Amino acid sequence: MQANWVQHFGFERVPNCHCYTGAFTAPALQSGQAHVRANGFAAGCSECFDVDVNQSLRDSQQAGRRFDAIVLDPPKFAPTAAHA
Repeated sequence: MQANWVQHFGFERVPNCHCYTGAFTAPALQSGQAHVRANGFAAGCSECFDVDVNQSLRDSQQAGRRFDAIVLDPPKFAPTAAHA
């Protein structure tokens, strides 16, 4: 989701699930925070987690946590249709 959409619609709680930069855990989390700042948001307005996305969303639902929008862009699980 583009940062201007978040600002335009006044979204405040938007988990970006399956986000990654081709790196692993710590470097990816640091890159995520850098992207937040590069898009004009204060560093403290976001949190980055290394979690099981599906379980985390289930836990959020059970806890009654609500989101303004959810970005779901999972990685490709099969490189070609022949691998599906």
